[in-house]
Amino acid sequence: GYGVVQASSERDAKKLFDSLLAKEPKNADTLALDGWLWQQRGDLPRAQARLEEALAQDRQNVRALTDLGLLYEGMQRPDRARVLAGTEGWQAHDAKTNRVPNW
Repeated sequence: GYGVVQASSERDAKKLFDSLLAKEPKNADTLALDGWLWQQRGDLPRAQARLEEALAQDRQNVRALTDLGLLYEGMQRPDRARVLAGTEGWQAHDAKTNRVPNW
């Protein structure tokens, strides 16, 4: 998870994600983590594209939903974050965890 990324250098993490995506280009979890890494590096358009790609693979991917919501907040687009909070993925997640996204 995020601890692996935080514990290693960005360059090593990027190499790892590129390798994982080469093997499984449609893996929603890896796409979401790669989006998070781009977000940490400040490349918001690339982060957004990667996170949206993750959601295209798995509409209920909580990591992608969360990170994309935070990305939209950072881009001053709370309207888009609220749309995500109303998606099927969040509704299913919230039903399981009784947790409400704080966007």
